Amino acid sequence: MLIGSDLYPYLMKNGCYTFGKNHPVVQETHLGCILLGHIPKEGADRSTALLICNEPPVDFKLQRFWEQEEIVAPTHTKEEEAVERHFVETTTRDETGRFVVRLLRHLQNLQLGNSYTMAQCRFQQLERKLTRNLELQREYTKFMDEYLSLGHMQLMPGEDDSSYDNTSDKLICFLPHHAVFKESSTTTKSRVIFDASAKSTTGVSLNDILMVGPTIQQDLISIVLRF
Repeated sequence: MLIGSDLYPYLMKNGCYTFGKNHPVVQETHLGCILLGHIPKEGADRSTALLICNEPPVDFKLQRFWEQEEIVAPTHTKEEEAVERHFVETTTRDETGRFVVRLLRHLQNLQLGNSYTMAQCRFQQLERKLTRNLELQREYTKFMDEYLSLGHMQLMPGEDDSSYDNTSDKLICFLPHHAVFKESSTTTKSRVIFDASAKSTTGVSLNDILMVGPTIQQDLISIVLRF
């Protein structure tokens, strides 16, 4: 346990015992007795002492402390390495300069079911929420108009929801979303969050069938130490 000098004097008691020169001093503290002092390498009586403690030994605790604080080079799993290879091999840029990369699916046989009905119900709930908050409704509409104008989404022709069961090779997934409004924000007061963890009729979500890549952000300890 590391104790600062501001607390050290308040832990000491009056009891202090010694067995003579070249022997450690036994000092009483509010945490128990501690041994202090110097033992010369030569001329001192050799003896064996047994200290019993129910807690893990100090060296074990120190070892755990430094292991937690140690900066270790990141190691990637086979899945993360496959995602990185896929990203390097399939990433392209279109005529507008945007980066385009294909989604990488698991090799496991996970079948994505119909997600249209679930997304439609969630959207109807969102509409009812927007009718009770006109300011949120304006911000939400503004966001969606901008999303549409930037080409991040496009209108779909109306089809029967039975055609979205993913029985063919063409994978179709509808992501439910909801709007979050924060009045204290000085930049964007509203933002839309898409839920890729929403389950389809087979109990499988889009996140379930996609492989997960490595963490891009640096470790927090590295950032703090560099700061």
